[in-house]
Amino acid sequence: MIELDALSPMETELTPTDLKILKILQKNARKSYQDIASEIGGVTSATIRNRMNRMSKIGVIKSFKACINPSALGYDIKAFVDISLTAPKYIGKVHEIIKAIPGVHQIFPFSGQFQLRIQVFANTMQDYGRIITRISQLEEVREIKSDIIMDLPTFRSEISL
Repeated sequence: MIELDALSPMETELTPTDLKILKILQKNARKSYQDIASEIGGVTSATIRNRMNRMSKIGVIKSFKACINPSALGYDIKAFVDISLTAPKYIGKVHEIIKAIPGVHQIFPFSGQFQLRIQVFANTMQDYGRIITRISQLEEVREIKSDIIMDLPTFRSEISL
């Protein structure tokens, strides 16, 4: 990954065309360069490709992924788990251990009473219990608080541009 500080301001500045591209991609990242060029008007598919490559290079576009419904794959238990550590210096170590645990979907470093929040997907409560037990047995973990997610979240996948 290229550090943004290593790039000149000209390389990291987004143009109105870049913002139009991003708006289109947020709605449908599978659109072809040609379709995006046609929707914007006045640019070629080669221009779209070059601008998207540039935005990927500088870290504006992080990835292109499918958004999958975990329930459709049998993950009926979804939860947020907040983890308090015995000392903040263990965040990196615990993060590395937890990311290797099957069922841990996302890890968020936090400030405050809890240092980490993880999102867990499990097929059954027994699987969920095994994940919680494994985490609670880490000597660096002081406390765990978990909340079961009752339904799929409603979230805005688009960033205002």
